[in-house]
Amino acid sequence: MGKRTSYRFTVHQHRSRLIIGVSEQGITIKKVCAGGAGTLGDHDDAYKTEVIGRVASLQQIWNLRVRGYTEIAEGALKVYRQKRIEQR
Repeated sequence: MGKRTSYRFTVHQHRSRLIIGVSEQGITIKKVCAGGAGTLGDHDDAYKTEVIGRVASLQQIWNLRVRGYTEIAEGALKVYRQKRIEQR
C-alpha cells in the first residue's frame, strides 16, 4: 500500500460549517459558526466516521478512499447509504 496523503474538506451547513481533516494521526472535526468554533474531540474514530457518513458527499467519501483511507471511506459510505434509505 502506498503512502497516505492527508485530506481536508469543508461541509457547509445551515449557519455553520464543518471542517473535517483525515490524516495518519486520525480524524479531526471542527465546527465553525457565527458564535465561535469547537472541536469534536473526545470521541473515537468510529463515531467520527459516522459523522462523516452523515454529512459528507459521495465525492468527498470517494476522495478519502483514493487517498488511502479505505476503512474510513467504507464506514462513511455505509452510514451515507443508510441515511439515504431512511430519507425515502
